[in-house]
Amino acid sequence: MMSCITISRRRSESTIVGVVFLLMASIIIAMYMVEFYEAYMETRWREDLRSRENIVFVGLDDADTQHRVVYLIDRIIEASFSEESGFYEANLTMRMELGVYNVRYLVLYYRGYVYSDRVVEHTIYISKIDGGRDLIASIDASSYDRIYGPFTIPKPAVYVYPDGSIIMYIHAKSSESFAIHAISFEARFTGCYRLGFIQVQNIGDITVDIVGLWEVYDSGSKVRRDTCIALRPGESCIIIDRIPEDLVEVKVITRRGNIFIGKVKN
Repeated sequence: MMSCITISRRRSESTIVGVVFLLMASIIIAMYMVEFYEAYMETRWREDLRSRENIVFVGLDDADTQHRVVYLIDRIIEASFSEESGFYEANLTMRMELGVYNVRYLVLYYRGYVYSDRVVEHTIYISKIDGGRDLIASIDASSYDRIYGPFTIPKPAVYVYPDGSIIMYIHAKSSESFAIHAISFEARFTGCYRLGFIQVQNIGDITVDIVGLWEVYDSGSKVRRDTCIALRPGESCIIIDRIPEDLVEVKVITRRGNIFIGKVKN
């Protein structure tokens, strides 16, 4: 009788141990599943927030437009004799305002004539923004009123000053006395409106934290700048207050890992 009770007790103890073990295993599995589910939901939540970030670059994707600017001179320049060169010479300097555009194609025309029985050699230069000047053309102007050109200017960004102007020089010389009746300079160019800075705007529905910028240059070099900018929905800010000439791309990095790229037209 005692052996039967002992065997029954042992069976009960084994059953209890098994039930406790299964209960503990179920609790551990349930805790793991809850933790996994929470991690999964947090990942989905983060991915949802990340997908809702939306930043646009203001003014970088403007379309190119064609423009025509005429600079009226309409004055007579008398030549004077130079003892150094042994020629009669006359000089004219002009500063033409093109406006705030990123100029990518530039052609110039000159209109004028001379008071002389002979043709007068004209040498036309354009000033470089970093100093010096380059030759545009050499022409032989006569007593006939006519337009000279077109003179195509390669790489206009080298010559267009930050205020949107270009500077031309005319040097004329002859072995005989003369006078220039310079009438006009005309510029025809293609370009997009230039803000002079790079601005971004948050067009999403959540706050975006900008933590870094990558500046990519035409030479292939890259510059990383750390930032701390928080943009609420609809807000905008200037991230680069002056655009270098050889800057071709800007990358905006957010705290959530998004990268927004803006192409710079130069």
